[in-house]
Amino acid sequence: MSVKPIPSIFILNDQFVMPEARRSGVARRLLEAAVRHGREAGAIRLSLATAVTNTDAQSLYTSAGWKRDEVFSVYRYGLSR
Repeated sequence: MSVKPIPSIFILNDQFVMPEARRSGVARRLLEAAVRHGREAGAIRLSLATAVTNTDAQSLYTSAGWKRDEVFSVYRYGLSR
């Protein structure tokens, strides 16, 4: 019996560009590098999240070809330590 490998999904967490480097194209280049890396590694999808209020990032992601998830909303339940 052969076992098929499980396809990878890469999750990008904590993307951040220093304020003085914003609007210089560095964030777009980081996204492009992530896409290249994902393709080279054989991933089937990349995923990222941003604050609902971060419209600048959302505009960048959309213009770079990323699609907003229209199916799922994310919920959290905080637990104290």
